[in-house]
This record gives sequence, structure tokens and C-alpha cells, in this order.
Amino acid sequence: MLKKVKVKTTHLRVSRTHTISGFSPLACKDLKFLRQSWQYPEEPKQVSVANYYWEVYKHRLKYPNAPALDVGRKGKPIYIPLELCKIVEGQWYTKPLSQIQHEKQIDFGRQSPQDRRAVCESAIANNKYDSDELFQEFGLSFNPQLAKVSARLLEPPSVHNFLTSNCSLAFPSRPGSSNIFTLVIFMKGCEIPNWVVVVFDCRCHDAHDIAQSLVRACNKRGMRVSDPKAVEKEPQKNQCFPPDERVRRMFHFLAHHRPMFILAVLPDKDSEIYGLFTPYITFLCVKHAELWSVSMVTAVLNPTNTTLMLCVIPEVVGNLVNVPFKKMCEVTIGVASQCMVKPRQLNDQYLGNLALKINLKLGGYNSPLSLEMADFLGTSTIIFGMDVSHPGSLGDVDSPSIAAVVASKEWPNNISGLYSARVRTQPSKMEMIEGLYEELDGQPGPENLRKPQQVIIYRSTDVFPEMTTVCKEKACEALDFGYHPKITFIVAQKRQHTRFFPVPNSHYMRNGNVLPGTIIDKDVCHPSNYDFFLCSHAGLFGTTRPTHYHVLYNENDKFTPDHLQQLTNHLCY
Repeated sequence: MLKKVKVKTTHLRVSRTHTISGFSPLACKDLKFLRQSWQYPEEPKQVSVANYYWEVYKHRLKYPNAPALDVGRKGKPIYIPLELCKIVEGQWYTKPLSQIQHEKQIDFGRQSPQDRRAVCESAIANNKYDSDELFQEFGLSFNPQLAKVSARLLEPPSVHNFLTSNCSLAFPSRPGSSNIFTLVIFMKGCEIPNWVVVVFDCRCHDAHDIAQSLVRACNKRGMRVSDPKAVEKEPQKNQCFPPDERVRRMFHFLAHHRPMFILAVLPDKDSEIYGLFTPYITFLCVKHAELWSVSMVTAVLNPTNTTLMLCVIPEVVGNLVNVPFKKMCEVTIGVASQCMVKPRQLNDQYLGNLALKINLKLGGYNSPLSLEMADFLGTSTIIFGMDVSHPGSLGDVDSPSIAAVVASKEWPNNISGLYSARVRTQPSKMEMIEGLYEELDGQPGPENLRKPQQVIIYRSTDVFPEMTTVCKEKACEALDFGYHPKITFIVAQKRQHTRFFPVPNSHYMRNGNVLPGTIIDKDVCHPSNYDFFLCSHAGLFGTTRPTHYHVLYNENDKFTPDHLQQLTNHLCY
């Protein structure tokens, strides 16, 4: 935690600044080194750090049993007692934050639209730009009022409903509400002939009711889900074991059920049970071959047996049950899993959102957007989404960056959420995606494969000019020599400081944010480039942050600005 932190000394008249590289292996009174005396340079003697500071600086250490700071280089340590150092103020903390620290940081930085606007206006008033001499010399004036811009409101998309009438349902106009799936029948509902419930929460006594409610919600939307095959609750005595051991014992009970799909109920969406990777993962993977027999793994993978498992996990801070649980299900055994949080009120809206995820994971299709809304895309279009995630800590240079690419499939049903995905690691802080076209090498498609004639690419953050060249000359040529589809390349810039506030007597959300679907494509946009701002989501907390879209490359002449803006807003749903 203190590595590379700057400290300054307090025992000298002129303070010196050092960088911490570590701690001493021994206490100051026991840590000794060879010291050469100016009186007897040929006879060095051993002296402890505590005695050295007494002999040279006449400072008797108050804490001689404490270790010393190492401010030297590798192989040449320099030890300074802790009590003689003071941390330099104003340093950036570059280490990763804990989950609690991260939540507090977000809460602290969250401001309502009214508060953020007041901060901006007060900052302009306090800086007094009009009285600046440099402004006056050039004859410049500064308007202290926020700039007024023109905006439009895009209509929400309609969802195709596979009822007998084959009608389309529009998203509700109420901001922040998109729950129309209580009325929607899925395009293709999956079948779950048998499944089980796993309960890790000792406080959960209604697992049977949760399972029955989920069955009704899924069947209501066109899925075919039967009653659970079994309900297994973790014995209270097993909760004292490490997480991997608890999972191993639970799967031992489920061996004869042979599950293929697992649904886990988590305490909260930010729980460490779901998102924290710990050494338990590695331990579980190493021990897995010893814990499970070949016949048991084969039975688990048998598609004719259990296809769904519901797992209820307790709300305990620091609980790591789900880490080995997800690892064993998704990676080690190869069983798809879905985690959920048991809500305070188990209503149809929550169960409907859960059914959406379960149906997609088991090969079903949900409800696509109405095709008449995207008729300008033609009959052969593919949509890509690309992003690179970097380590969150500034000082973390060892962790790799994660590159992810998704592509729509089965046009024209690709607006239903059907995507092929690829995830790779690459060198840390590298923005260019490595091997973007290598997936196609040596993998010819079917002879009757219809190649898309239009390609739309959404890329997050910064990109390089050669990105389009890679797509056209390498990726397309890898599919077929002479294949040159029309490409539209759009960059989505999310990390920017532009904010929009509604004017008085206009339509806005209850908390003061702009309405979802608000688009700004003039006044504050580039005078010659093709860009626009879009507030596609409903800002329920804090101030809505718009996304700045840049259309860098567009070969599709029939894609007008209105078409691209409409498509971008619809894809956000």
C-alpha cells in the first residue's frame, strides 16, 4: 500500500524527499549494517539503526521495535525509522480501491443536476474572466451564462411482440421505465425440462416459492419450464468452511441431479460474491481433478438431465462463495449459470428481466425491435461493438488489458440481442485491438453463407486511423478475395466533461435531468466533422452523462444522420 509513496524526513534542518520501496526485515534495534568511521576508515564496525541515529543525530528512537522504511534502490537499501518520516501531502493514490471505497467514491462524486449546474456557474463567477488582463488585451469578452443549445427528442423503439396479432409494442413514454416485457412473448422460448434450486442463504426459507414464481414468469413469456427437480439448502455447519469447500460439498449433493444450467441468487449486485476474483479460484481449479470423478463430470454435462439450477447465496460482506461457484459452473465443468439478487419484493417485473437473460443463455431469442424501424439497413447488415478495458489503477502496470468484440448474427433478427462474442487479453494500456481479423484465418464459412454488404462498427474511446484499413483490407479479404462491403465506423466517447441541463418550463425528468433520447447535433458540435451528443438513458441518480458519437467513416450513402442517430438510440435499448 505504501510502495512508491513519497515521504520527507523530519530530523534534518533541510528536509529531504524519498520514495518508499519497502520495509526493513528487522526492527530498528536489531537491524545492523557496517559503518565506516572517519577516524578508523579501515576498521568498519556493525551498528544498529537505532544506535546510528543516536550517535549521529542525537535522536533516541521512541519506537525501536518498529521496522524502518527502505527508501533505497534494489540491492542498496537505505533505512529511515518510521517516526522520522512524514508522508508528502497531495499525492495521488494509484492503488486499486476496495469495493467499499469504490462505492463511497461514486457516492461522493454523484451530484444532482441542480447542484452540478450551481457549481459550474459559481466557478465561472469566482474566476472573473472578464477582469483578466490577457482577455482585455486581445479584446475578448466572456459570457458568464451557460450556453443555450438546440436539442431534439428521439422516439423510443418499438418491440415486436410474437402474439397471434404479431403487433408491435412501444416502450412507455414515462422516463426511466422500460418494462414492457410483461406483455411480450419471446420470439423463441427455450425449454428447461428439469432444474434444481441451491440455497446458500440460511435466512432464505421460501426457495420453493421463488422457483414456482420463476416458472410462471418464464412460461408466461413463451418458455417451457417445468417444476424444479430438487431444492438443496446448505447445512449451517458447512458455512464455516472456505468458499471452495462449501461449493464442493454442495456439488457433491447435486451429483445425481446432473445440472446443466445454474441460477444463483446473490445478496446484492455489487457483492464480492459475484465480482471479486481471489486465490480461491486457482485453488479450486487445481483441486478440481481430485475432487470430482470423471463419471460425475460426464453426468453433469449430460444434456438429457437437469438444465437449470437456482442458487440462493447469503448477503454477507466478504463472502466469496460465488467466485468458485461461477468458476466451477462456467469454466471447469462447462455449465451455463445465471446469478440473481433476491429482491425485497419478488414481482413480475423482476422475474421478467430474469427470464430475458435465462432465455438467451439457453439458446432462445427474445423480442427484436420492429423491423420497419430499421428498414434503411437493408437485407444484409452486420453490427459490431468493440471495446478495450484497461486496469483501473494508475499504478497497475502488470495486469493486462481486456479486448472484447461482439457481432450481430442471423440478420434481420440480430436486433433481438443475438451476438457472437470474442474476448482476449493483450498488453496493458494497449488501445489497438490485437488480432482483430485472425479469428477468420483458416475458418471458411458455409458455401451458402450470405456475406453482409453493410458493416456498422461502434468503437469505444480512442481509435487509430488504421482501424478502417484493418477492417477493409485484412478482415474482409480474409473472408473472400475481392469482398468489399460498405463500412460505417462510429466512435462512442463516454469519458468527457460535457453536461446538458434542461431550461425552465421545458420537459425534463422529475429529478431535473434531460429526458432519455435527447440528442444535440449542432451549436456545440464540430463545425465540419460528423458528430453528435446523445443522452440515451434515464439518469435516475446524479447528472446524466451524454455520449459523444463521432462518425469517422461512412461509405453507406443512404445512412443519413437521422438514420444513424435513430439506430444508435434504438440499440441502447
